[in-house]
Amino acid sequence: MIRTKVKITASDISTTIAYKRHTDVSQLSLCESVEYCGDIISETINTVKVPHAMYCRLRGTDIILYNRDNGLYVNIELAPDKLQNDQIKLTKYIKDTIEFDEGDKLALLANKTLTFSRIIIQRIDNIKEDYVTISNKDACGLSVALDKFTFFKLYNFYTGETIIVKRNHIKINNDLPQGAIQLNRKQRTFLGLELPRYIEPRLRDELMNKITDSNKLNLLMNCYTENDMFLKDDLTHEAKIQAKSIFNEYCKPHVCFVPIIESFHQHNFQGIKALTDFFVGKSTISLLSRRPYDSDEGSDIVRMSLSNMNLLGVNEMDKVIIKYKGNSVKCRVLELKDENAFYETNVKTNINYAIGIPAHIRKKLGLCNIKSAVKVDRDTGFIFKKSINEQIVPIILTLFSINIFQDPSVLLKTLLSVLAVPIVVYLNLSSKRNMRR
Repeated sequence: MIRTKVKITASDISTTIAYKRHTDVSQLSLCESVEYCGDIISETINTVKVPHAMYCRLRGTDIILYNRDNGLYVNIELAPDKLQNDQIKLTKYIKDTIEFDEGDKLALLANKTLTFSRIIIQRIDNIKEDYVTISNKDACGLSVALDKFTFFKLYNFYTGETIIVKRNHIKINNDLPQGAIQLNRKQRTFLGLELPRYIEPRLRDELMNKITDSNKLNLLMNCYTENDMFLKDDLTHEAKIQAKSIFNEYCKPHVCFVPIIESFHQHNFQGIKALTDFFVGKSTISLLSRRPYDSDEGSDIVRMSLSNMNLLGVNEMDKVIIKYKGNSVKCRVLELKDENAFYETNVKTNINYAIGIPAHIRKKLGLCNIKSAVKVDRDTGFIFKKSINEQIVPIILTLFSINIFQDPSVLLKTLLSVLAVPIVVYLNLSSKRNMRR
């Protein structure tokens, strides 16, 4: 897959930034001019530590760290720290990404954001294709972005959990009120809108301050483990509904919708993959990015449940394509069998929603944390090459049967071969297409 990549350059840093060769876009606005004051080590590799007041002011905003000296940028997550008003600390990943040198001028830029406070159940006919539906008024607010960006991000203000949506999977519904969004259950689960799978310490403290009714607070907190605040596995459906109601009462639904800056004027060229998708049959599912077994780190192997492998139509050691924000990595797949080994490194998650991805693959994809969902395709090119030996005999027999006719001219025989061979290959690969969901 070939992608076009553009850098951004400051046209007027006091108000907006523009894009090299595309100076008509003003999607980001300046938040702060800041100074580098040291390094940090963080599990979330795109973390930037900022003063507490700045964190409170920018919390929930999609922020880009921009190097004004070279035009490079990176999407970041903020964390509060005891710093001066204009100071920030960076991870090594961020410094490498923006090629930061001592003395470079940095700026925090805010991405244009739509906020949805009303979550509506998706229409049944839109569920299969993973469509997201927004109102016409909200779409007008992002009219420039909808035309020029390929990917968009949805994230939960409270938990930071994220899904990526392609432009052609966004539908407009004129009947929806402004501020409402239609999501299917899987999307709501991935975003933590059904009930968060994990409550971070800051959010826990916020809830404890907000909920003055001790009965409601106890009911909600009893749904989570005491020490690490993971959602308990043995909760009844009724308990989850009650807890969700309490959580939403004090933390109103707050879903943010922003364009992915890297996907500005991004074009994907499928080439040969489009042919193998046709012959073998494309299959895609969305899964939550998680860590793999400890023993898998450093390998080019991902793990998913057997049921998800069956949905994709792949066997163990077949190749899959992991996609995130337009980036893609091919790797082999193994079954996720040992739940205990998986949970040693992960937040408690239904394994049928998860895929274990080694850290170096997550870095290639631009996955800086394990709160995001990814798309997983089966590698139809790999399956086509793997089954090439099954195609040889039928192709030879087809060519031989055409050549036994003595009357047709060479041109006609060539034309018949060109038409017949793809048909034979397509029919012979029907078993591979039938493996998928």
